Amino acid sequence: SEIEFFRKEIPGFLLVAINAGKEKRFGRRSQKDAQNKEKFFERDEHDSTEFELGKVIGLADYTIENNSTIDEFQKAIDGLMQKI
Repeated sequence: SEIEFFRKEIPGFLLVAINAGKEKRFGRRSQKDAQNKEKFFERDEHDSTEFELGKVIGLADYTIENNSTIDEFQKAIDGLMQKI
């Protein structure tokens, strides 16, 4: 997979997954681009399957939850940067 390639070719490569719930993602997306909820979730499922996003997320070295405010998200990123 591409991730394995990156791990092999790039010393110190780390994969970080950003996780947000479906409803939260839909809410954020619909603020920028009004769309049908059903179509959003269909595309979401398609992308997850077509691009094997679940598999990629499962390979992540770290996961940051993004279900709160931008300030909380930035704090989580800062915390991870301190850790690594």
